[in-house]
Amino acid sequence: MNLNQFFIMNKHLSKTMLGMGILSLAAVSANAQIVPLFETDPQFIALSDSENPGKWDTDMFRGNAIWADVNNDGWMDLFQVGNTTAAGWHSHVYGWTNNAGTFTEITGLPFVQRSDGPGCTTSDQRGTNNNTLAWIDYNNDGNIDIIQRGIKEGAAEENSTAAADLFINLYRGNGDGTFTLVENTGLEVIGLEQETLYSGITMVVDFDCDGYQDLTMTGITDDTREVALYHNNGDGTFTKLDPATTFVDWQEMPYDLALSSGSIAWGDYNNDGYPDFAVNGWSDTVGGVATIVCRNNGDGSFLCLDMSLTDPYADFLPEEPGTQKGMLMWGDFNNDGWLDLFVCGETYDGTNWGRTADILLNRGNDYENLEDYPESQFQRIPASESGINLGAAKGNSTDVIDLDGNGYLDIVVTGEGAGAMTDFIMNNGDLTFSEDNSTNANTDFRSGTAMEFFDYDGDGYIDFFAMGYRDNGRKFQLFKNTGKYEDENFESHDLAKNNAPQGPSSVAMAANGNATTITWGNGSDNETPDEALRYNVAIEKTNGEIFMLVPADLETGDLKVAGLANLILGNTYTINIPSSDIKQAYVQTVDGAKATSQFVEVGGSSAELVSANDAIKVWNNSDVLNVTVDDAATVTIYDITGNKVAAVNINGSTTIDCAGYNGLYLVKVETENACKTTKVIF
Repeated sequence: MNLNQFFIMNKHLSKTMLGMGILSLAAVSANAQIVPLFETDPQFIALSDSENPGKWDTDMFRGNAIWADVNNDGWMDLFQVGNTTAAGWHSHVYGWTNNAGTFTEITGLPFVQRSDGPGCTTSDQRGTNNNTLAWIDYNNDGNIDIIQRGIKEGAAEENSTAAADLFINLYRGNGDGTFTLVENTGLEVIGLEQETLYSGITMVVDFDCDGYQDLTMTGITDDTREVALYHNNGDGTFTKLDPATTFVDWQEMPYDLALSSGSIAWGDYNNDGYPDFAVNGWSDTVGGVATIVCRNNGDGSFLCLDMSLTDPYADFLPEEPGTQKGMLMWGDFNNDGWLDLFVCGETYDGTNWGRTADILLNRGNDYENLEDYPESQFQRIPASESGINLGAAKGNSTDVIDLDGNGYLDIVVTGEGAGAMTDFIMNNGDLTFSEDNSTNANTDFRSGTAMEFFDYDGDGYIDFFAMGYRDNGRKFQLFKNTGKYEDENFESHDLAKNNAPQGPSSVAMAANGNATTITWGNGSDNETPDEALRYNVAIEKTNGEIFMLVPADLETGDLKVAGLANLILGNTYTINIPSSDIKQAYVQTVDGAKATSQFVEVGGSSAELVSANDAIKVWNNSDVLNVTVDDAATVTIYDITGNKVAAVNINGSTTIDCAGYNGLYLVKVETENACKTTKVIF
């Protein structure tokens, strides 16, 4: 027994022995589910595929990819890194700009990659390896920046974890699709384990609520496992928090969070306004695989709660088997306003290896044993009760998304289950799930996977990319939603398009000591219930910076990234900035399919003019839109939910027929040197 286990045993034996039966769940529902049919985007098929070659070499794995609008045009661009045959099985970085679903490669990217290019043998170890990318807006300029970490070129071994062989770089986004390396950031290298997990090991969140995005990483360096938290100093540098004071146990003693080979997931599970996180992997402290939930105390420290704890006198504890090589995701799976945790990965009981896929159900803050047993906020729902069976995978990537429009979050897992797989785990709405992995067999991947959903072509149907090792090539692919699904008789039907939500009904801001509290009324949505809607907050500072929980376009509401872990499930947010330093605050609604409303400012959004420019005039006469401008311009029209409904190129003053439009619209006019956005009612 190690010292930590001794403290745990004494904790549980010394508390009041209260018991409570585990919530009984209904049997797995046989409800019919609508799983979209996806087809491979031919732009992203490996050049080596002789049957249907694509434009780019996508025969890549041991890396990841991210959606990010890096040129601020309202379309989500795509960045990918991985080991590729085109670089002797060493790492290469691709970037593609997105124009309504048509991709163009970005050349001249400054990211670290193999310098000598194709032609080297696979035994040559000189190239970079095991790279990952992550987004951040570290300086609040509204442009997406990128963090790259991995193994240097020239490392002695391709899977080295020696500090001397590692690198981490921060690249400042210039807003036009180009990047500049930021020097002297203070970030320290952390190694990646080969073919484990490349999604969810570098995560961005403002964990101290000071208006700057911070950084968290997990990995192994010089044979030392760690979870590292970096505070953003607001000047382009980061300071690593001291783990001896950052992570504490139930006795407020230092907790050694020596853990790697897993992932990190952020979410405010106790609704106190401070982001918490869950992490899994192999733990030197526990002495095996572990799933740890770390509660943010709001004072710079985190209470580490081991979800695998067992106590013969406390049958209300979650008793989650520890996991590694799997991805964690927060999501409100029963729409009760509390974040639950999906846990997936490899388990070990000291003798045998296995896999698990469980829901840790959040029971809320009024649970009677919560003060003595903070772990009891969660109740484990194993696969035998939830119906999540095929989702038991390792080396997996996960995303949560409302795929079928029933207002409940579904789970998609790709990784190594019974062979390569992509599993669509559909939420029945009663804490049971139905699974489908048969209609989309071409989406199967296994170890070292990455995946993320987003409607990249703006057609109202959610799409996704996936990558990972496969036995049959095509290791990175983009999957387009066909807008169809098949019923139990394999007959094809049209999918209903997702409707974007309405913005919050009102937004208010008030001083709260040296902090500021933002509150808002509920938004609304046709598919997602009000209590399950999430919200994005933007803070415009008096110094010109604009901080957002999730980067988005302040005028249109379009998201600039697809990772939405930082959104708020509730109606209030407190930021540690004095109200005197805040010029304005804004809130937008986000639904279960990652569609957004426009931002609503404090006091409402009744002002007709959103952005001023006297050289451009916009008004309507009945159903005719009038635009007065001297130069060539692009006129883009958005509806009240933030959907782009029209885009017209003009040259000089013109009129545009808007017959059929009804209600409030946002009209954005852009010339080479000017931009103006106006609200117009037809």
